[in-house]
Amino acid sequence: MQADRGFPLILGSVGLLATAIATYTDVIGNKLVVISWFASIFIVLEILTLRFFRLDTDIIDTYLKSTSELADTNGARFLNGITLAMIIGLIATIVIAYNFVFGMIIYLLMHLALIYGFSGIFSLNAKKYFDNQHYLPVISILFWLIAISTIYTKYVQSEESAIVIPYIIVLGTMAHFTWYGLEITKRDIRFRLSPVLGSALFVFSDSLIGNAKFGQVKLPGNLYYFIDFTYVLSLFLIVLSLNYLPFNLKELNSKLINLDKHWVREKSQE
Repeated sequence: MQADRGFPLILGSVGLLATAIATYTDVIGNKLVVISWFASIFIVLEILTLRFFRLDTDIIDTYLKSTSELADTNGARFLNGITLAMIIGLIATIVIAYNFVFGMIIYLLMHLALIYGFSGIFSLNAKKYFDNQHYLPVISILFWLIAISTIYTKYVQSEESAIVIPYIIVLGTMAHFTWYGLEITKRDIRFRLSPVLGSALFVFSDSLIGNAKFGQVKLPGNLYYFIDFTYVLSLFLIVLSLNYLPFNLKELNSKLINLDKHWVREKSQE
Protein backbone atom coordinates (compact mmCIF):
# COMPACT_ATOMS: atom_id res chain seq x y z
CA MET A 1 0.00 0.00 0.00
CA GLN A 2 1.17 3.51 -0.79
CA ALA A 3 1.79 5.92 2.10
CA ASP A 4 0.85 8.99 0.04
CA ARG A 5 -1.86 10.95 1.85
CA GLY A 6 -1.79 13.87 -0.55
CA PHE A 7 -4.12 12.60 -3.28
CA PRO A 8 -6.98 11.53 -0.98
CA LEU A 9 -6.72 14.82 0.91
CA ILE A 10 -6.87 16.72 -2.39
CA LEU A 11 -10.07 14.87 -3.30
CA GLY A 12 -11.65 15.74 0.05
CA SER A 13 -10.48 19.35 -0.21
CA VAL A 14 -12.03 19.65 -3.68
CA GLY A 15 -15.27 18.46 -2.10
CA LEU A 16 -15.03 21.25 0.49
CA LEU A 17 -14.27 23.78 -2.25
CA ALA A 18 -17.25 22.59 -4.27
CA THR A 19 -19.63 23.02 -1.35
CA ALA A 20 -18.16 26.46 -0.64
CA ILE A 21 -18.98 27.42 -4.25
CA ALA A 22 -22.47 25.96 -3.84
CA THR A 23 -22.92 28.06 -0.69
CA TYR A 24 -21.84 31.18 -2.59
CA THR A 25 -24.37 30.50 -5.36
CA ASP A 26 -27.02 30.17 -2.65
CA VAL A 27 -26.01 33.50 -1.09
CA ILE A 28 -26.33 35.34 -4.41
CA GLY A 29 -29.75 33.78 -4.96
CA ASN A 30 -28.96 31.25 -7.67
CA LYS A 31 -28.18 28.03 -5.82
CA LEU A 32 -26.80 25.20 -7.96
CA VAL A 33 -27.73 22.00 -6.11
CA VAL A 34 -25.69 19.86 -8.50
CA ILE A 35 -22.48 21.44 -7.14
CA SER A 36 -23.39 20.14 -3.67
CA TRP A 37 -23.76 16.70 -5.19
CA PHE A 38 -20.29 16.94 -6.68
CA ALA A 39 -18.96 17.83 -3.21
CA SER A 40 -20.31 14.53 -1.86
CA ILE A 41 -18.96 12.67 -4.90
CA PHE A 42 -15.43 13.88 -4.11
CA ILE A 43 -15.80 12.76 -0.48
CA VAL A 44 -16.81 9.32 -1.76
CA LEU A 45 -13.81 9.27 -4.11
CA GLU A 46 -11.58 10.16 -1.17
CA ILE A 47 -12.86 7.31 1.01
CA LEU A 48 -12.68 4.82 -1.87
CA THR A 49 -9.06 5.79 -2.51
CA LEU A 50 -8.19 5.36 1.15
CA ARG A 51 -10.10 2.09 1.49
CA PHE A 52 -8.82 0.28 -1.58
CA PHE A 53 -5.50 1.93 -2.48
CA ARG A 54 -3.99 3.24 0.77
CA LEU A 55 -5.07 1.18 3.79
CA ASP A 56 -4.41 -2.49 4.51
CA THR A 57 -6.91 -4.19 6.83
CA ASP A 58 -4.28 -6.49 8.38
CA ILE A 59 -2.10 -3.50 9.30
CA ILE A 60 -5.11 -1.61 10.64
CA ASP A 61 -6.17 -4.67 12.67
CA THR A 62 -2.73 -4.94 14.23
CA TYR A 63 -2.69 -1.26 15.12
CA LEU A 64 -6.20 -1.27 16.58
CA LYS A 65 -5.61 -4.40 18.67
CA SER A 66 -2.31 -3.00 19.96
CA THR A 67 -3.91 0.23 21.11
CA SER A 68 -7.17 -0.93 22.70
CA GLU A 69 -7.89 -2.97 25.81
CA LEU A 70 -11.60 -2.21 25.81
CA ALA A 71 -12.82 -3.64 22.52
CA ASP A 72 -12.66 -6.55 20.08
CA THR A 73 -11.53 -4.40 17.18
CA ASN A 74 -12.10 -5.13 13.52
CA GLY A 75 -10.30 -2.99 10.94
CA ALA A 76 -12.32 -4.26 7.99
CA ARG A 77 -15.59 -3.44 9.75
CA PHE A 78 -14.40 0.11 10.42
CA LEU A 79 -13.17 0.75 6.88
CA ASN A 80 -16.17 -0.89 5.22
CA GLY A 81 -18.68 0.82 7.52
CA ILE A 82 -17.29 4.31 6.90
CA THR A 83 -17.02 3.66 3.15
CA LEU A 84 -20.60 2.38 2.98
CA ALA A 85 -21.82 5.36 5.01
CA MET A 86 -20.28 7.85 2.59
CA ILE A 87 -21.82 6.10 -0.42
CA ILE A 88 -25.24 6.05 1.25
CA GLY A 89 -24.78 9.72 2.15
CA LEU A 90 -24.18 10.57 -1.51
CA ILE A 91 -27.41 8.82 -2.47
CA ALA A 92 -29.28 10.62 0.33
CA THR A 93 -27.92 14.01 -0.78
CA ILE A 94 -29.48 13.51 -4.20
CA VAL A 95 -32.75 11.91 -3.07
CA ILE A 96 -33.55 14.52 -0.40
CA ALA A 97 -33.58 17.24 -3.06
CA TYR A 98 -36.67 15.53 -4.51
CA ASN A 99 -38.29 13.86 -1.49
CA PHE A 100 -37.51 14.95 2.07
CA VAL A 101 -38.87 11.86 3.84
CA PHE A 102 -37.13 9.33 1.58
CA GLY A 103 -33.92 11.31 1.82
CA MET A 104 -34.18 11.36 5.62
CA ILE A 105 -34.68 7.59 5.71
CA ILE A 106 -31.56 7.08 3.60
CA TYR A 107 -29.60 9.41 5.91
CA LEU A 108 -30.82 7.30 8.83
CA LEU A 109 -29.27 4.27 7.11
CA MET A 110 -26.07 6.29 6.73
CA HIS A 111 -25.90 6.85 10.49
CA LEU A 112 -26.47 3.15 11.13
CA ALA A 113 -23.55 2.40 8.77
CA LEU A 114 -21.40 4.88 10.70
CA ILE A 115 -22.30 3.21 13.99
CA TYR A 116 -21.42 -0.16 12.46
CA GLY A 117 -18.08 1.24 11.32
CA PHE A 118 -17.27 2.80 14.68
CA SER A 119 -17.96 -0.53 16.38
CA GLY A 120 -14.84 -1.79 14.61
CA ILE A 121 -12.53 0.61 16.51
CA PHE A 122 -14.13 0.77 19.96
CA SER A 123 -16.72 -1.07 22.02
CA LEU A 124 -20.24 0.35 22.01
CA ASN A 125 -20.87 -1.09 25.49
CA ALA A 126 -20.80 1.82 27.94
CA LYS A 127 -20.72 -0.57 30.93
CA LYS A 128 -17.37 -1.94 29.79
CA TYR A 129 -15.84 1.54 30.05
CA PHE A 130 -17.54 2.24 33.38
CA ASP A 131 -16.23 -1.03 34.85
CA ASN A 132 -12.71 0.09 33.86
CA GLN A 133 -13.20 3.52 35.47
CA HIS A 134 -13.67 5.34 32.19
CA TYR A 135 -16.65 7.67 32.60
CA LEU A 136 -16.70 9.71 29.38
CA PRO A 137 -19.33 7.45 27.72
CA VAL A 138 -21.68 8.13 30.64
CA ILE A 139 -21.08 11.87 30.27
CA SER A 140 -21.68 11.50 26.53
CA ILE A 141 -25.01 9.76 27.10
CA LEU A 142 -26.20 12.58 29.37
CA PHE A 143 -24.87 15.32 27.08
CA TRP A 144 -26.48 14.00 23.91
CA LEU A 145 -29.78 13.14 25.64
CA ILE A 146 -30.04 16.76 26.77
CA ALA A 147 -28.69 18.21 23.49
CA ILE A 148 -30.93 16.20 21.15
CA SER A 149 -34.01 16.70 23.33
CA THR A 150 -33.37 20.45 23.50
CA ILE A 151 -32.74 20.75 19.76
CA TYR A 152 -35.95 18.90 18.95
CA THR A 153 -38.26 20.57 21.45
CA LYS A 154 -36.95 24.11 20.90
CA TYR A 155 -35.99 24.26 17.24
CA VAL A 156 -37.75 21.42 15.39
CA GLN A 157 -40.93 20.37 17.18
CA SER A 158 -44.21 20.99 15.39
CA GLU A 159 -47.30 18.98 14.48
CA GLU A 160 -45.62 17.60 11.35
CA SER A 161 -42.18 16.95 12.85
CA ALA A 162 -42.98 13.68 14.66
CA ILE A 163 -41.80 11.81 11.55
CA VAL A 164 -38.22 12.89 12.24
CA ILE A 165 -38.08 11.53 15.82
CA PRO A 166 -36.59 8.12 14.84
CA TYR A 167 -34.01 9.92 12.71
CA ILE A 168 -33.05 12.29 15.53
CA ILE A 169 -32.62 9.36 17.93
CA VAL A 170 -30.28 7.53 15.54
CA LEU A 171 -28.36 10.73 14.76
CA GLY A 172 -27.86 11.46 18.45
CA THR A 173 -26.82 7.86 19.09
CA MET A 174 -24.20 8.03 16.35
CA ALA A 175 -22.78 11.31 17.70
CA HIS A 176 -22.83 9.90 21.22
CA PHE A 177 -20.78 6.82 20.30
CA THR A 178 -17.95 8.88 18.79
CA TRP A 179 -17.02 10.06 22.30
CA TYR A 180 -16.14 6.48 23.27
CA GLY A 181 -13.06 6.61 21.07
CA LEU A 182 -11.67 9.48 23.16
CA GLU A 183 -11.15 7.03 26.01
CA ILE A 184 -8.60 5.00 24.02
CA THR A 185 -5.70 7.31 24.77
CA LYS A 186 -3.03 5.12 23.15
CA ARG A 187 -4.26 6.30 19.75
CA ASP A 188 -3.48 9.52 17.91
CA ILE A 189 -5.69 12.30 19.31
CA ARG A 190 -6.47 13.42 15.75
CA PHE A 191 -7.80 9.94 14.92
CA ARG A 192 -10.03 10.06 18.00
CA LEU A 193 -11.18 13.67 17.74
CA SER A 194 -12.04 13.92 14.02
CA PRO A 195 -15.22 11.77 14.27
CA VAL A 196 -16.33 13.69 17.38
CA LEU A 197 -16.08 17.03 15.60
CA GLY A 198 -17.55 15.60 12.38
CA SER A 199 -20.60 14.14 14.12
CA ALA A 200 -21.19 17.38 16.05
CA LEU A 201 -21.19 19.34 12.77
CA PHE A 202 -23.61 16.78 11.31
CA VAL A 203 -25.99 17.43 14.21
CA PHE A 204 -25.61 21.20 13.72
CA SER A 205 -26.32 20.98 9.99
CA ASP A 206 -29.35 18.74 10.49
CA SER A 207 -30.67 21.01 13.25
CA LEU A 208 -30.70 23.89 10.79
CA ILE A 209 -32.55 21.74 8.25
CA GLY A 210 -35.07 20.64 10.89
CA ASN A 211 -35.69 24.20 11.99
CA ALA A 212 -36.06 25.41 8.41
CA LYS A 213 -38.51 22.60 7.62
CA PHE A 214 -40.56 22.37 10.82
CA GLY A 215 -39.32 24.80 13.46
CA GLN A 216 -41.16 27.66 15.03
CA VAL A 217 -38.06 29.57 16.18
CA LYS A 218 -36.70 32.21 13.84
CA LEU A 219 -32.93 31.97 13.45
CA PRO A 220 -30.67 34.47 11.67
CA GLY A 221 -31.23 33.89 7.96
CA ASN A 222 -27.50 33.75 7.23
CA LEU A 223 -27.16 30.59 9.32
CA TYR A 224 -29.06 28.53 6.77
CA TYR A 225 -26.39 29.20 4.16
CA PHE A 226 -24.06 26.97 6.21
CA ILE A 227 -26.21 23.83 5.98
CA ASP A 228 -24.42 22.31 3.00
CA PHE A 229 -20.93 23.42 4.01
CA THR A 230 -21.15 22.10 7.58
CA TYR A 231 -22.59 18.84 6.26
CA VAL A 232 -19.73 18.25 3.81
CA LEU A 233 -17.19 19.41 6.41
CA SER A 234 -18.62 16.83 8.83
CA LEU A 235 -18.04 14.08 6.27
CA PHE A 236 -14.57 15.40 5.50
CA LEU A 237 -13.61 15.24 9.20
CA ILE A 238 -14.94 11.71 9.66
CA VAL A 239 -13.02 10.49 6.61
CA LEU A 240 -9.97 12.52 7.69
CA SER A 241 -9.60 10.26 10.72
CA LEU A 242 -8.45 7.45 8.40
CA ASN A 243 -5.38 9.50 7.47
CA TYR A 244 -4.07 9.07 11.02
CA LEU A 245 -3.95 5.28 10.70
CA PRO A 246 -0.72 3.56 9.61
CA PHE A 247 -0.59 3.12 5.84
CA ASN A 248 2.18 0.49 5.76
CA LEU A 249 4.37 -1.70 7.96
CA LYS A 250 6.97 1.03 8.41
CA GLU A 251 4.38 3.45 9.78
CA LEU A 252 2.85 0.68 11.91
CA ASN A 253 6.20 -0.17 13.49
CA SER A 254 6.93 3.51 14.10
CA LYS A 255 3.59 4.04 15.86
CA LEU A 256 4.01 0.91 17.99
CA ILE A 257 7.59 1.85 18.96
CA ASN A 258 6.43 5.31 20.00
CA LEU A 259 3.58 3.70 21.93
CA ASP A 260 6.04 1.43 23.78
CA LYS A 261 8.26 4.39 24.65
CA HIS A 262 5.26 6.29 25.97
CA TRP A 263 4.21 3.28 28.07
CA VAL A 264 7.72 2.90 29.54
CA ARG A 265 7.80 6.62 30.43
CA GLU A 266 4.43 6.36 32.17
CA LYS A 267 5.55 3.32 34.16
CA SER A 268 8.78 5.00 35.23
CA GLN A 269 6.80 7.96 36.58
CA GLU A 270 4.52 5.81 38.74
